[in-house]
Amino acid sequence: MELLRLLALTGIVAIAAILSACGGGGGNSVTDTLSSSDRTIILSDENSELHKSECGTVEKPLRIMPLGDSITESTVGHSSYRKHLYDLLTENGCVVDFVGSRHGVSDGVVHSRERLLQTTDFDQDHEGHWGFRADQILLYISEWAHKNVPDLALVHLGTNDIFQSQSVDSTLAEMEEVINELRLANPKVRILLAQIIPSSRARNEIESFNKRIPELANSLSTAESPVRVVDQFHEFFVSSDTFDNIHPNDSGELKMASRWFNAIMEIWFA
Repeated sequence: MELLRLLALTGIVAIAAILSACGGGGGNSVTDTLSSSDRTIILSDENSELHKSECGTVEKPLRIMPLGDSITESTVGHSSYRKHLYDLLTENGCVVDFVGSRHGVSDGVVHSRERLLQTTDFDQDHEGHWGFRADQILLYISEWAHKNVPDLALVHLGTNDIFQSQSVDSTLAEMEEVINELRLANPKVRILLAQIIPSSRARNEIESFNKRIPELANSLSTAESPVRVVDQFHEFFVSSDTFDNIHPNDSGELKMASRWFNAIMEIWFA
């Protein structure tokens, strides 16, 4: 099935217009911050309707688990990359069900209460946990995965591990076990594994960690349960794409969403 990389002025422009009206993204439009690699793939061949029907149906939506820490969960005043991703997926014909034990965004502390965003057009379920390391996710992932049984997991983990001086080897080993637990719940789960976004706090350490992600993905990927790398690091700028040097702002959220979307299209229709 042919997938064409096009400049998707559909979902991107619509979202950018909303953000601009709300004062988000600073002086430049959000689309100005997106490189060509960040712009979305759209389904554009004679079988596009067939592609869309395979991207979830009302009877069987595509179950997606956004999995990670506060970068996945986000906090009050921000909608998270998940909102933009949901918009891109639904605008391009996918019927999706975001799954997880958490809902909305965080108060900004570990184990904080959940705050739902004031919107009815966004599935706010997820598995992002403020402040969690990979080993903490590993403690609970079996329960979460068996309860929610994702078809696809979007994994962005490692930031807190690096901040708390955990070794790269131990973090990668824990991430491997997280993926193994996801497979116990669904042997055919597809995994998108992020090279995590940068931070001014530990940029060199994050860059070193990210260099190991392709090796982990290649070692775990199978025909039945493929693992693909999603580069969330390069062309993501701490100064303009975060609100606190760690967490994405509107521009950063949209960049992340676009990259996840491209990867979902590729792994689902490969």
